[in-house]
Amino acid sequence: MRYFLLVFGIIVITVMVVAGKRGDLSRRPPIELFPDMDRQPKLRPQTANSFFKDGLSSQKPVAGTIARGSAYQDSPENTGKLPGTTNWCRPSPCP
Repeated sequence: MRYFLLVFGIIVITVMVVAGKRGDLSRRPPIELFPDMDRQPKLRPQTANSFFKDGLSSQKPVAGTIARGSAYQDSPENTGKLPGTTNWCRPSPCP
Protein backbone atom coordinates (compact mmCIF):
# COMPACT_ATOMS: atom_id res chain seq x y z
CA MET A 1 0.00 0.00 0.00
CA ARG A 2 2.86 2.33 0.79
CA TYR A 3 4.39 1.86 -2.67
CA PHE A 4 1.03 2.44 -4.32
CA LEU A 5 0.67 5.80 -2.57
CA LEU A 6 4.24 6.72 -3.45
CA VAL A 7 3.77 5.89 -7.14
CA PHE A 8 0.37 7.62 -7.18
CA GLY A 9 1.88 10.76 -5.62
CA ILE A 10 4.72 10.82 -8.15
CA ILE A 11 2.25 10.45 -11.03
CA VAL A 12 0.04 13.24 -9.67
CA ILE A 13 3.00 15.59 -9.25
CA THR A 14 4.27 14.77 -12.75
CA VAL A 15 0.89 15.47 -14.33
CA MET A 16 0.58 18.75 -12.41
CA VAL A 17 4.03 19.90 -13.52
CA VAL A 18 3.39 19.02 -17.17
CA ALA A 19 -0.14 20.45 -17.28
CA GLY A 20 0.86 23.53 -15.30
CA LYS A 21 3.59 24.50 -17.75
CA ARG A 22 1.44 24.01 -20.83
CA GLY A 23 0.92 27.37 -22.52
CA ASP A 24 3.69 28.97 -20.51
CA LEU A 25 6.64 27.39 -22.30
CA SER A 26 4.91 26.03 -25.40
CA ARG A 27 2.74 27.40 -28.17
CA ARG A 28 -0.21 25.22 -27.24
CA PRO A 29 -2.83 26.92 -25.06
CA PRO A 30 -3.17 25.89 -21.42
CA ILE A 31 -5.65 23.21 -20.41
CA GLU A 32 -8.92 24.72 -19.21
CA LEU A 33 -11.23 22.58 -17.12
CA PHE A 34 -14.09 25.10 -16.98
CA PRO A 35 -13.76 27.64 -19.82
CA ASP A 36 -17.29 28.96 -19.18
CA MET A 37 -16.11 31.98 -17.21
CA ASP A 38 -13.44 32.98 -19.74
CA ARG A 39 -15.55 32.89 -22.89
CA GLN A 40 -19.16 33.84 -22.33
CA PRO A 41 -21.80 34.83 -24.83
CA LYS A 42 -22.44 38.55 -24.44
CA LEU A 43 -24.30 41.39 -26.07
CA ARG A 44 -22.56 44.49 -27.34
CA PRO A 45 -24.34 47.68 -26.21
CA GLN A 46 -26.59 49.50 -28.67
CA THR A 47 -26.47 46.78 -31.33
CA ALA A 48 -29.33 44.97 -32.99
CA ASN A 49 -30.54 41.85 -31.25
CA SER A 50 -33.51 39.67 -32.16
CA PHE A 51 -33.90 38.24 -28.64
CA PHE A 52 -35.74 41.27 -27.18
CA LYS A 53 -39.02 42.70 -28.49
CA ASP A 54 -37.62 46.15 -29.32
CA GLY A 55 -34.65 44.63 -31.19
CA LEU A 56 -31.94 46.31 -29.09
CA SER A 57 -29.42 44.71 -26.77
CA SER A 58 -29.45 47.65 -24.31
CA GLN A 59 -32.61 47.50 -22.22
CA LYS A 60 -34.14 50.07 -19.89
CA PRO A 61 -34.00 49.37 -16.14
CA VAL A 62 -36.88 47.51 -14.56
CA ALA A 63 -39.63 49.80 -13.23
CA GLY A 64 -39.17 50.59 -9.55
CA THR A 65 -35.39 50.24 -9.40
CA ILE A 66 -33.48 52.97 -7.57
CA ALA A 67 -30.05 54.17 -8.59
CA ARG A 68 -27.46 53.45 -5.95
CA GLY A 69 -26.29 57.04 -5.53
CA SER A 70 -29.66 58.80 -5.31
CA ALA A 71 -32.51 57.92 -2.98
CA TYR A 72 -30.76 54.78 -1.79
CA GLN A 73 -28.31 56.80 0.30
CA ASP A 74 -30.98 58.95 1.99
CA SER A 75 -33.43 56.21 2.88
CA PRO A 76 -33.92 55.87 6.66
CA GLU A 77 -34.36 52.13 6.26
CA ASN A 78 -30.87 51.83 4.80
CA THR A 79 -28.92 54.38 6.84
CA GLY A 80 -30.80 54.61 10.14
CA LYS A 81 -30.65 58.41 9.90
CA LEU A 82 -33.24 61.02 8.92
CA PRO A 83 -32.85 62.19 5.30
CA GLY A 84 -30.55 65.22 4.91
CA THR A 85 -29.50 65.29 8.58
CA THR A 86 -27.09 63.53 10.89
CA ASN A 87 -29.83 62.69 13.41
CA TRP A 88 -30.68 59.08 14.07
CA CYS A 89 -34.21 57.80 13.62
CA ARG A 90 -36.26 57.00 16.69
CA PRO A 91 -35.78 53.44 17.87
CA SER A 92 -38.62 51.01 17.37
CA PRO A 93 -41.20 51.20 20.19
CA CYS A 94 -41.56 47.41 20.13
CA PRO A 95 -39.80 45.58 22.96
